Amino acid sequence: MASPAMPKARQLQRARREEQAASPLDAAFKLVDSLAVPVFFKSRDGRYLGVNRAWEEFFGIRGEAFIGKQVADLYPKDPAIAEKHAAMDRELYAHPGRQSYEIAVRARDGRLHDTIYYKATYTDARGEIAGLIGAIIDITARTSAEAALRENEERWRAIVNSANEGILVYDRELNVVAGNQAAERILGLPLAEVIGAAGFTALLPCVHADGTPVASSERPTRLMVKSGKPLSGHIIGIKRPGGVHTWLSVNTGFLRQPDSNDWYGVVSTFTDITAQRNAESALRGSEERYRRTFELAGSGLAHVGLDGRFLRVNRRLCEFLGYSESELVGMTVKDLSHPDDRDAVDGRRDKLISGEADSVRLEKRYLRKDGTLVWANIAIAMERDAAGQPMYAISVIDDITARKQTDAALRESEERYRRTFELAGSGVAHIGLDRKFIRVNRRLCEILGYPEHELIGMTGREISHPEDLDVINKERKKLYDGEIEHVRVEKRYVRKDRSSVWVAFSMVVERDDAGRPLYEIAIFDEITERKRAEAAVLESEERFRSLTQLSSDWYWEQDAEFGLKFMSRRMGERTGLDAAAYIGRKRWDQPALNLTDEDWAAHRAQLERHEPFRDFEMERQNPAGGTRWISVSGEPIFDARGRFTGYRGVGSDITARKQAEADLKRAHDDLAKKAGELERSNAELERFAYVASHDLQEPLRMVSSYTQLLGKRYGERFEGDAKEFMHYIVDGAARMKQLIEDLLAYSRVGTKGKEFKPVPVEAPLRKAITNLHAAIDEASAAVTWDPLPTVDADEVQLAQLFQNLMGNALKFRGAAVPRIHVSAADQDGEWHLTVADNGIGIEPQYYERIFMLFQRLHTMGEYPGTGIGLAICKKVVERHGGRIWVASTLGEGSQFHFTLPKRDFP
Repeated sequence: MASPAMPKARQLQRARREEQAASPLDAAFKLVDSLAVPVFFKSRDGRYLGVNRAWEEFFGIRGEAFIGKQVADLYPKDPAIAEKHAAMDRELYAHPGRQSYEIAVRARDGRLHDTIYYKATYTDARGEIAGLIGAIIDITARTSAEAALRENEERWRAIVNSANEGILVYDRELNVVAGNQAAERILGLPLAEVIGAAGFTALLPCVHADGTPVASSERPTRLMVKSGKPLSGHIIGIKRPGGVHTWLSVNTGFLRQPDSNDWYGVVSTFTDITAQRNAESALRGSEERYRRTFELAGSGLAHVGLDGRFLRVNRRLCEFLGYSESELVGMTVKDLSHPDDRDAVDGRRDKLISGEADSVRLEKRYLRKDGTLVWANIAIAMERDAAGQPMYAISVIDDITARKQTDAALRESEERYRRTFELAGSGVAHIGLDRKFIRVNRRLCEILGYPEHELIGMTGREISHPEDLDVINKERKKLYDGEIEHVRVEKRYVRKDRSSVWVAFSMVVERDDAGRPLYEIAIFDEITERKRAEAAVLESEERFRSLTQLSSDWYWEQDAEFGLKFMSRRMGERTGLDAAAYIGRKRWDQPALNLTDEDWAAHRAQLERHEPFRDFEMERQNPAGGTRWISVSGEPIFDARGRFTGYRGVGSDITARKQAEADLKRAHDDLAKKAGELERSNAELERFAYVASHDLQEPLRMVSSYTQLLGKRYGERFEGDAKEFMHYIVDGAARMKQLIEDLLAYSRVGTKGKEFKPVPVEAPLRKAITNLHAAIDEASAAVTWDPLPTVDADEVQLAQLFQNLMGNALKFRGAAVPRIHVSAADQDGEWHLTVADNGIGIEPQYYERIFMLFQRLHTMGEYPGTGIGLAICKKVVERHGGRIWVASTLGEGSQFHFTLPKRDFP
């Protein structure tokens, strides 16, 4: 009897021990205290009788301090959570058995954790409900992982659609199931047309690199599946819609499930290499063209030796200098140079020879054979051998005498132009080939609001309105290519004060004598006020356009009485329904299969309130058979005096979308069914575990305990046979208990395993050695191992695997001192591990049998055991995606081999 001064907690603790001493819960308390998941026991009146260490760690509460308290004491700040638990307890007592539910609870870190509560009632010795036992599974990581998976899928789609390479994904039957925008662009086919087909090679004429047609069996995906190897750089020519011939470089690869070599699909990427193929073709004829170009070039061409002598000259150079070819070859450049320009090229030639410069350009004077002076523009590059050593210089010499004579006249003209440039009423600018302003006039500075020194060096793109950045680019290309003479566009610029200004922009390209672009000349006229006036004129058109943009299918109008007075012809084209049959009738005059009278009444009331509506869906009967789903959206129309005159809006055929939604629902229902089957399977395993750990073992403990008690109290009265029989009872109960525990361990391999993570194999091996320390010492065994890898695994189950294999090696040993060696090898993308011993060995006919449940090769008298250990090993290895087998020589030892998938870890 506790004294009144004894603390209440100690009284409750003693009361709990007294209650447990006479209750089956005694063994249960000892069992669950070692479990990794939080477990608790509650009495019939809702008070906590016991919790395990995992529960204490999860909630941060000492178990002894909480004994006798109720669930409301666990969640003082979360009464809703407490009430939820209490309600579920009442439900469980009302329907005894098992129960599970998901709930977010606050743990020791103060955060809400997503959890699953598993509860079951238990009975007392009289068979009456005495209370309940519960376990808590923290699934916060799983829910976070699911959210991360959705985010990764969205990121994957964005990356694929931004790729420049065409990408197509095929299913197991090699039909396209997905693709990206680049595939549409490269193939010239809508992606919707490609999806469902056997790839673009089934839709477009295709040829091999040698021009021969591609047979269906020679498609890249089929070649890869046939060979079992990915393809890289496979060349195929296609004829795109419109007759455009395009060359593609195709790569293919398999899509595989994690931890599996089986493929479920194929991914194919391809790039347009037409330009590259054309360049290669052009290169083959370059040497011949170069020879003809050298001879027929309009510029003077010469090969000049490192000593400055002409080695080869063309006709134009001979004409320019007035010498014949035979006279020029052998002469030096300085022999022909003006006295003041004889050394002009020396320093530049030295840089070419040393490799400091790739090419040089200069202007200099020559003296013709008749003594007249000519000016030349010279470009020089160095030709080198395969080792990079200089061989000779290639010089391109152009006659610029006439240009030099006109330079003075041009300078005078430039001055006149400068004054016109500065005083012009329009903004004028010279824009370099790098798109930067190189010269601007006063009026342009006024239009854009920048001083001249700030505009110089800026690009037009920097001050363009964000929506008008690319307005001119397409036309600019045509201008540079010579397809048009000038460009005129209207666009917006952003002034320095951040206000917008509209300009009419005109541009031409100034070119040199050879037609090469030098810079752009642009004229800017401000048209801001004109644009404002145009915007006012277009305002009503914009309102109408906003309606038509609600849908891309068809347009309709209703009068003030809601009768349809107009329906565009596209309605019939889209749906196959007779558009004319609806004119003059109200929408509800023709039935919709999906709508009730109440639905129509609600829609009519909305129209009578003159409210806009969107996405009103109707399933109409198609006269040709079947039904069509239609979605309509509309806005009310009011005249200038605000009187309601009817509705106008757009309609869409959404039959395909509805069919897709139905398909998605069926797929979701199938998934839910499979999830239910999996849940029921797991529940069966849990019920088995519960029975094995409690209902089966408890009677065995009672048989063993009471048999031993009989032996102690009445042993002297029993004869020899009776004592032997009692020994058999105790020994049989112990073996049955071991058998149940082994069966429980076997069942938990698949249901209670931990999440895989990178594990150095040496860690679980050392754990197994520690667990077998007594047996190893007793046998004087030697355990050695080679360097072992890191694998993706459940560390606890790997330790169990090694413990069972080494335990067998110690049990089935011969006369020699036991030697156990563990090794690993990298073979074909997986780790091959071996546990070898020098024991008694196994005959070949038993190699497969020993991995089956309850299969023993020896009697209990020879070697104790349940025959489940190797079955557990097989199940552990298979859970990790590997295989296990044995090789042995009778009387010499055994080698147990198993494989684990190889992973790359950061």
